[in-house]
Amino acid sequence: MRTRERRPTPGTVVVVTGASSGIGRAVARAFAARGARLTVTARSADALDEVVRECAAAHDRAEAMAVPADVTDAAATARVAEAALARYGRIDVWVNAAGVGVLGRLDQVPPDDVRRLWEVNVLGVFHGVRAALPAMRRRGRGVVVNVSSLLGGAVEAPYQGPYVASKA
Repeated sequence: MRTRERRPTPGTVVVVTGASSGIGRAVARAFAARGARLTVTARSADALDEVVRECAAAHDRAEAMAVPADVTDAAATARVAEAALARYGRIDVWVNAAGVGVLGRLDQVPPDDVRRLWEVNVLGVFHGVRAALPAMRRRGRGVVVNVSSLLGGAVEAPYQGPYVASKA
């Protein structure tokens, strides 16, 4: 059976966490190239301003706004959703792309670094889903995308134990 590929249409409302760099930034630009209306978030306001400019230039119907926030803060993540709803009236897609890594032997990685990794990679996803879900439930639809990693079990990753565990 052949399924039809579903591409976002112009006007799709998308929130992207971790949008200041890496996969999050690439995801924001890809949605913008299809005319999405974006709310991009990360901790760096300056980097987000650049992403907003890139998104606006990607398509004549693309819109983007920056809402700086740290996904480890549940209230700050909820404010991202509130900002998207205030501007666009709905959330069609929420992409949890924020992530951090730690490299080193398990017995030598500082516990505070592991705690930060878990707060971003695991709790950040939890906070994102909790922020998006009420609006999606009210509309009866929506998509949440949680960015994982091949290192979450498909590929061996020496010296990356905490990261691998957080992505599994």
